[in-house]
Amino acid sequence: MDADGSARTRLTDNYLEDLRPDWSPDGTRIAFDRWLGSGPNTDVFVMNADGSGQTNLTNNPVVDFWPAWSPDGSKIAFTSRRGSDENFEIFVMNPDGSGQTNLSNNPADDSGPAWSPDGTKIAFTSSRGYGGDDEIVVMNANGTGQTSLTDNIEFDSQPAWSPDGTKIAFETGFIGEIYVMKADGSEPVNLTNNAAPDDNPEWSPDGTKIAFAAGRDGNWQIYTMNADGSSPINVSRNPAQDTSPDWQALPLPAPLPPPPPAGEPPPTQTPAPCVVPRLIGRTVRTARARIRRANCSPGQVRYARSAKPRGRVIRQKPSAGAHRPHGARVNLVVSRGRQ
Repeated sequence: MDADGSARTRLTDNYLEDLRPDWSPDGTRIAFDRWLGSGPNTDVFVMNADGSGQTNLTNNPVVDFWPAWSPDGSKIAFTSRRGSDENFEIFVMNPDGSGQTNLSNNPADDSGPAWSPDGTKIAFTSSRGYGGDDEIVVMNANGTGQTSLTDNIEFDSQPAWSPDGTKIAFETGFIGEIYVMKADGSEPVNLTNNAAPDDNPEWSPDGTKIAFAAGRDGNWQIYTMNADGSSPINVSRNPAQDTSPDWQALPLPAPLPPPPPAGEPPPTQTPAPCVVPRLIGRTVRTARARIRRANCSPGQVRYARSAKPRGRVIRQKPSAGAHRPHGARVNLVVSRGRQ
């Protein structure tokens, strides 16, 4: 869905449980974990941004879950129960599932990895606290230098780095509140201050917002708030249970080339490619505007019977995330309702 809760689109549709999505840094793929329906067997999958191409990366009979892309997209960290003493450990692998390596190697339970924005560190939840309670631990990306950032009687978990790398948001307490602290573990501040449970914090790419899951409305919903905790808003507004938010990171535009030396003609500019946006659920007018902003051209519009709201896009071609030459046409199929 969009950041305001609109244009919701289902990406997976099966009888299994798909949880904890994590966008790739270029915004074209999503890693997630899937319970395979038989015993404690969960694997890490990856799919394209439109839900196609779902692929099992871990293929292991034990529990593998909670994937997290590295900032450069070259690695995926995840939690696995294949430790020597059947505890949870932090593993890392290549995006195709190869090279799976145990990083944490600790007798405690370690889970929920989160990369620092520069890719040099990984924060995670560990049961290394007094009496086995959860604390936030950070380590180098190769598993060395493991250091506890929190040390108290509360349960601290689910760390999330701010985009500038100076802060870490996390969930704490038996009920659950969202706190933020400096990256060295100092100056923790309660952002939510609510009697209902709040967890799963995730920073927006520009660092101005934090999305989180909240049990404030009789069921779990996705909320956003400003980075200082103000203006919490329910954006999912759905009777189902909505958890584990994650923001899509959109690629930055390419930097401008340097000016040519004096006396030389300017180089020929190559038109920016068409990167097809996601249009499902939008009105035709909004879809056409987004198509033009993406350096594409509006193509044919066909109408078809559908249970979806009248006037909303139900199919698009090419699919979201596809790269095409500048000005390539994007065709739409629009709902005309059931009649």
